[in-house]
Amino acid sequence: MKITRSRLAIGAAATAAAGLAGAAAAGAITVRRWRRRPDPASAEDFREPAGTRHRTLPSADGGEIHVVERGEGRPFLLIHGVTETTLVWHYQLQDLVEAGYRVVAMDVRGHGKSRAGRDGHTLEAMAHDAYEVLQALDLRETVAVGHSMGAMILFQLLADHPELVSDGAIASIALVATSASPILGNGVPAAAAELVRVLTPVAGRGHIRATAGRVQRGKTPGDVAAVYCRLAFGSNPSPTHVELLRAMSSAVPAPIVAELVQTLLSLDVRKVLPAIAAPALVVVGKRDLLTPVWHSRYIAGHIPVAELHELPECGHMVMFERRAQLAEMLVDFAERTKPVTEETMVAGVPPAP
Repeated sequence: MKITRSRLAIGAAATAAAGLAGAAAAGAITVRRWRRRPDPASAEDFREPAGTRHRTLPSADGGEIHVVERGEGRPFLLIHGVTETTLVWHYQLQDLVEAGYRVVAMDVRGHGKSRAGRDGHTLEAMAHDAYEVLQALDLRETVAVGHSMGAMILFQLLADHPELVSDGAIASIALVATSASPILGNGVPAAAAELVRVLTPVAGRGHIRATAGRVQRGKTPGDVAAVYCRLAFGSNPSPTHVELLRAMSSAVPAPIVAELVQTLLSLDVRKVLPAIAAPALVVVGKRDLLTPVWHSRYIAGHIPVAELHELPECGHMVMFERRAQLAEMLVDFAERTKPVTEETMVAGVPPAP
């Protein structure tokens, strides 16, 4: 019998699903040993930094948008990824403030303390929430930073509101570990894509049961969760950072995760890229298993003004894994994309590229 590409793809998809489950089960056996590795982050204080301000803003559809901010000066707007919260920006809420910036981080609806309104958890609704934050806080000359789904929200935001760049609300964007096209690639046969569509909600619910520690057959609660979350990191991650990601993931309701994962797997906003008028910084870990490096290469190659930084041995969680390097890149990029004003011309600051 001739084996078609479609059948191979379906088999590969099914095998991958079984393989992930098997890997998680096998990994749970060794995770406690892995947790005993030296971990400098274990001595760090992950309570919110002093001077953190909280706001609750109304969304256009009757929901609520939770925002945290620190510092004064030119703003950064930070938008996290799926199953994360503003906690994922813990280091940046310190490092960018110390560099002289105002840092605003929002909980995406359905995550943290933000609540969806009648429009649910669509990418369009999330992008409009970001628009509401920019408007409500009167953010100008903003460096908008998105991680994973957060960057996808920025794509949608700029597609819906291109005037944010010309009006000066957004000066530049940073796209960290993300994709503009279907995560599984463009050559997935229709039958395999349909299988993924059917299985994704189940996988989403299973992921949340794992991250919440509801495991079976005597495994230590959180062991399987740690294995799942470990996949988001590159070489030799901090067990403390993996646990922080697990804690964030466990707090997001399973139906929301299932809905969003299905959306993100099939997302295709490539046609938006050539129209992005803001300069873009594209950052990706070379060991990113969730949004592999070629996705960032494509993005950087199709936004008119963009630069790409690939980080060796780094995974998907760049904010945790490359704290100092990310801060340095963001501050340097912010300075180089500062809008030209009378003040900057007098000071001799070069214009944005």
